[in-house]
Amino acid sequence: MEAIALGGEPKRVAARELGLDVVEVPENEYAIVRLEGPVPECIHRGWRYVMESFLPEHGYRHSGAPDFEAYGPGDMCATDYEMELWVPIEKM
Repeated sequence: MEAIALGGEPKRVAARELGLDVVEVPENEYAIVRLEGPVPECIHRGWRYVMESFLPEHGYRHSGAPDFEAYGPGDMCATDYEMELWVPIEKM
């Protein structure tokens, strides 16, 4: 398995060379929650929304598959920082 490392020009390197583990994640349905604000506060708010509002109000539950945080460019401490929380879901 290969990874792309960005540091100037992209180059292909083996994930293991970067000290990374390779994990295969099965296909899943995800709720993608767009977050704004400083990390980690926006992540805590996002999870609270997912667990206390979105899932129960829409008849879903966490599927037990891995969840993801997708970080965007910019200052992670800024009030306008944007990222996404990917939550694997299944109908109850």
